[in-house]
Amino acid sequence: DLLSVAHRQFDRVRPLSEDVHGWRGIAQWLFTPDRIVKVELPVMMDDGFLHIFSGYRVLHSDVRGPGIGGIRYHPGITQDEVTALAVWMTWKCALVDVPFGGAKGGVECDPQSMSPGELERITRRYATALGDNIGPHIDIVAPDLYTDEQTMAWFYDTYSIMHPHRNNLPAVTGKPVDIGGSSARKGAAALGLVYVTGLMLQLGCVPGITDLSGLSVAVQGFGEVGAAAAHRFREAGARIVAISDSSGGIYDGNGIDISKLEAHKADTGSVANLLGTDELEQKEILGVECDILVPAAFESQITSQNAADVKARLVVEGANGPVTPEADLV
Repeated sequence: DLLSVAHRQFDRVRPLSEDVHGWRGIAQWLFTPDRIVKVELPVMMDDGFLHIFSGYRVLHSDVRGPGIGGIRYHPGITQDEVTALAVWMTWKCALVDVPFGGAKGGVECDPQSMSPGELERITRRYATALGDNIGPHIDIVAPDLYTDEQTMAWFYDTYSIMHPHRNNLPAVTGKPVDIGGSSARKGAAALGLVYVTGLMLQLGCVPGITDLSGLSVAVQGFGEVGAAAAHRFREAGARIVAISDSSGGIYDGNGIDISKLEAHKADTGSVANLLGTDELEQKEILGVECDILVPAAFESQITSQNAADVKARLVVEGANGPVTPEADLV
């Protein structure tokens, strides 16, 4: 599970850090969240029946400032998973020196099988249940897996109704621009991926390659990060040879037309069966011949069992924890 992955990552780097008095207690504290909230959400479904969904919100640390982190909707979400993601968020904020702590949240549901109305009712119930555990000076929410600008708009609207006569804009990030969202946020993660990749190449981390021009790229995941990353890598001169989503994958050694693929997915709900491409199994993309592999879907995709199958010269993580510590060593 993700929490054990975070522990193993920590144990690997601990010997490299300076000795701190009372380190054992500090290490334990670094994995102990400030607050774990679990809520049960009764939601009326379209078929007229009431269904109970479990929701979570973990504030890992507020030492550096209010917590900040996404909310994800997924049928397999657990409290330990949310806790691990909140821990990683603390590390990331500290690493780049922004004044926030780590937090994460989610609802155990299957968003792909739900109507927009059902998703709205889940989101508003979730925001209501979290209540004063969320706020600009406490814990700031953001979109994550299977949540987006619309989700954030519902969440923000509900939070604002519950907290009248205040400036509630900073309580929710990832909102639509016309209700106070940032115009730079959409695609920011993908832009960061391209910047980091370009810097790695400039530093000589891949012998014989200094820029993205002409390189072949495979992207696992065609959601908000994966789709935007495909566009950004292509704009930088790379060739997108393989892309996958939850239903399958496609391959074209000459390069995939991303705009054409987006239109195809909008029509069919999947990247599979795009005319002129070869079909791939969902995880087959991890072993595709390419220069750069971008896992931008789920955690723990590259493990000790399949790490040796990866043929890419550089792996650039677009998801949270897609490579396990054991696979890192490989």
